[in-house]
Amino acid sequence: MEWVGLVLAALAPWIVLHLVTRRKRSFQDEGSSENPDSAAVFTNPKLSVSKELAEVIGHGPLRRTEVVKKLWAYIRKNDLQDPKERRMINADEKLRVVFGGKARVSMFEMTTLVSAHLGAAEAPDLAQPRSPEGTETVRPGSPE
Repeated sequence: MEWVGLVLAALAPWIVLHLVTRRKRSFQDEGSSENPDSAAVFTNPKLSVSKELAEVIGHGPLRRTEVVKKLWAYIRKNDLQDPKERRMINADEKLRVVFGGKARVSMFEMTTLVSAHLGAAEAPDLAQPRSPEGTETVRPGSPE
């Protein structure tokens, strides 16, 4: 066991030097953009929300992650999670419409049922040039 003490004594200065000079990693160290969420915006676009779902979580366009977060906030606020079987959601009147008439669904089935109430958000019409004020469409060849 004496050799363990000798090895530790020999490595101690190196370990201390490594701990002192080590720098913390951040998003910028990895070569990403200034905004670490920029990739998430591209892969997780805003979606329009149906009228039925909007009564539960509010009007959108919202990202899917925001929809799920607001839905869980609604479930917890109204105490709709089954106390014995935590994976099951007991739907109230508003959620029953969203869940296709089902009174009880699992949390995994819930995401599938909610997807039917999400659609692509309406994008602005980029094909038509707009006036500088943005109020009217400028037609090619027409006097301004």
